[in-house]
Amino acid sequence: MLLVALMLAGNSWGQSQNSTHSEIKAIVVNSESLFALNKEFDSLIEAIRANRKF
Repeated sequence: MLLVALMLAGNSWGQSQNSTHSEIKAIVVNSESLFALNKEFDSLIEAIRANRKF
């Protein structure tokens, strides 16, 4: 029973980590897009947001 609970907890933690990684990646892509549009300040703000999530 304990083993099953630990396996479920590990799986849940792994999914949480994947979700966080995907969110950070999306913020970075947005930052890069803003930079390409010559919106350097907005790009910097997004890069800082991504760093804080990391």
